[in-house]
Amino acid sequence: MGVKPVPRGLLLCSARLSVRVPLKYVACFSYASNMRRLSAIFHDQPETPLERAVYWTEYVLRHGGAPHLRSVAVDLPLYQYLLLDVGLVLLLLLGTVLAALVLLTRLLWRVVRNKSKQKQQ
Repeated sequence: MGVKPVPRGLLLCSARLSVRVPLKYVACFSYASNMRRLSAIFHDQPETPLERAVYWTEYVLRHGGAPHLRSVAVDLPLYQYLLLDVGLVLLLLLGTVLAALVLLTRLLWRVVRNKSKQKQQ
């Protein structure tokens, strides 16, 4: 919820907050009311952070470590986790395209050179 100036000098509240917002724009009433509303939404939680931490600790203990909450990425082989297979395919594709361009350039160079030699003869 940032504020940006409109070309005619009016104020317009937008969804982006610029780091370099001049201090006079921060006093915008709608900006302040939006921030109060968002703060109230953020702080509207049924329990305190300590109660939430206790709940999740007990949840994990009740379910024997909660294996259903583990990330699937833990079971991936390292080459898949690091996307090395995808990188290799992209590298091969790039190499193929570059090789094709080099061969095409050489072929065109030979054709142009042969035509110029034929014209000289």
